[in-house]
Amino acid sequence: MIHRFSADLTIQEIAANGNELANIMGMDMDDEGKRIYHYPDDREIHVATFMHPVLVSDNYRACQLSPAKRDTVITLLNASKKIIEYDDVKLNFDQSKYPGLWGPSIDTLLFCKALRNVPFWNVGKIVEIGAGSGFISKYILEKVPHSLVSYTVDINPYSKKCIEDNGIPCASVVQDGIEFLERIPEANFDMILCNPPYIPRPGAIDDNAYEGVSLLKFLIQDAHKFLKPGGCIITNISSLSRNIIDELIKDSGIKVEVLASMEVPLKVYNILNNPKWIKYLKKNGLQDRPVDGYDYWSGAKTRDIGLKKIPGYDYWQTIEIVKIEKMG
Repeated sequence: MIHRFSADLTIQEIAANGNELANIMGMDMDDEGKRIYHYPDDREIHVATFMHPVLVSDNYRACQLSPAKRDTVITLLNASKKIIEYDDVKLNFDQSKYPGLWGPSIDTLLFCKALRNVPFWNVGKIVEIGAGSGFISKYILEKVPHSLVSYTVDINPYSKKCIEDNGIPCASVVQDGIEFLERIPEANFDMILCNPPYIPRPGAIDDNAYEGVSLLKFLIQDAHKFLKPGGCIITNISSLSRNIIDELIKDSGIKVEVLASMEVPLKVYNILNNPKWIKYLKKNGLQDRPVDGYDYWSGAKTRDIGLKKIPGYDYWQTIEIVKIEKMG
């Protein structure tokens, strides 16, 4: 299937492609009555349009469609193979080939949208920490040809495989991001990119794409020594970690500029089905107020953790893509 997003992130197009045309969309026989089993991946048919998407795979929105289209879209959303396209940049992702790796999510696309407002004229050497699928680096390399993403770094070895399979021209390193930075010469990069884990948890094991804030803490406190003069960090901060991160920002002598923000559902089943974790997050500002079948939103653009009445999902958060620079 294809997820295609407009550059301003206001429109999401869902399309079936390749063999899905025969298996799902009823295009399984030609004009002569012969069976069709296979179509090329570049053959597609439009299925649905969502305005103002808040997720890449949004089951709630799908359930608002007519029954046949609803079930078609949900079937497509559950497909292992996906093409994610944002602002004409495409990435092929197959969950069965990259176990444990997260494909591009809505915060990945928001990150890319924010990069559209970043001046790159004096940016040469870039590293992406926690690169995942590599979509952010691919976006920069296609949209800013003179930039150099020197390294992508991720602890999951399937990140390297996904990046190589998509032909992203950079050195892909399988390593803990903090360890990688601590072993390179200081003042080495013009820009550090990181869409880090940002959901706090007591006793967090920071080895996945959502749990813990240790990498975010490191970026705020220590990553500047790996930047060239005038360099910057672009990262993501969630309202769920604000009570932890704001104090670090205040004490770290840095300047933070918000490039983009968006309220999105918290859609991580390990959290949603973990009562102790939910209880902890409620103590940190997550509010319990059911609205049309979904209970929780967290975050507001005023930086305090609040609730917005939007239907569809239980828990919501505000994510901000920020530019961090050392003051002075």
